[in-house]
Amino acid sequence: MTARRGWRDRRAARLRGVAVGAAALLAGVAAASQPVVFRAHAAPARAVQLVAGEITIDAATGDGEAVGGVRLTDGRTTAVAARARLARGAGLAVLSGGARVVAPQGTLAAREITAVFTRQAITQVVARGGAVLDAEELRLRAPEITIVPAREEVTADGGVALTVPPDVTASAERVAYRRAAGQMVLEGDARVVTRDGHVAGTRVEADRRARHVRVSGPVRAVYGQLQVESAAALLDGQAQVAVFTGQVRAADPHRRLVTERLVVWYTQRRLLAEGPTRIVVEPAP
Repeated sequence: MTARRGWRDRRAARLRGVAVGAAALLAGVAAASQPVVFRAHAAPARAVQLVAGEITIDAATGDGEAVGGVRLTDGRTTAVAARARLARGAGLAVLSGGARVVAPQGTLAAREITAVFTRQAITQVVARGGAVLDAEELRLRAPEITIVPAREEVTADGGVALTVPPDVTASAERVAYRRAAGQMVLEGDARVVTRDGHVAGTRVEADRRARHVRVSGPVRAVYGQLQVESAAALLDGQAQVAVFTGQVRAADPHRRLVTERLVVWYTQRRLLAEGPTRIVVEPAP
């Protein structure tokens, strides 16, 4: 019995209420025949640190588990949860139970969050299962959301719902957002809705700072009673104008037209058709 207990003690190190540096996690522990000693000490600048009520690490593989107030941080990005599985070889921690990450991109929550880390930094965060990202400038909901903190990049996959204050909502199969540049790409049945109307296409490229939106078709748009179909569209939110190009078809209760280029001042309900144009006026009822 004593020999078996001694073998187990050499195979795993269990720590309670301490912090473990990423260097210890990534390097693993010494040979099973040697004693394993962890010392809590101040972490150097920009070093990843893991804090938990209890941390168990396998001496042979370096893999382990942390439970109770788990906190993984590099000083800039912090992940918290009730528990975490640790994989030394892959340099990752899988957090569950109230899993949440606070990063420069905002606050990310999900049923499970995987944090990829080196000795110095958390390099990637993947949230799965009802993932929600709350940031000052937007809110994202998706089955999976990935953050790359150093590049301030966010991707969301699998049916994404997006809200941009004060009045913009959008949906797509995939969203990629570069926060520093203020640029966003929506792909796969992308749809953007504002108080003035909505536009849909296969791909939407948005510049949040310039308030420009480029839509690849087939494009479908609705502004009040006006319905437009085209190959492409460019929307200028500052000028409140939409320009539709390529096999443009538009209709309202009074007329139908086919043209090569259509400019719509959507708040003024004014149109300008350019190029060869055919207009059919609907008879009064």
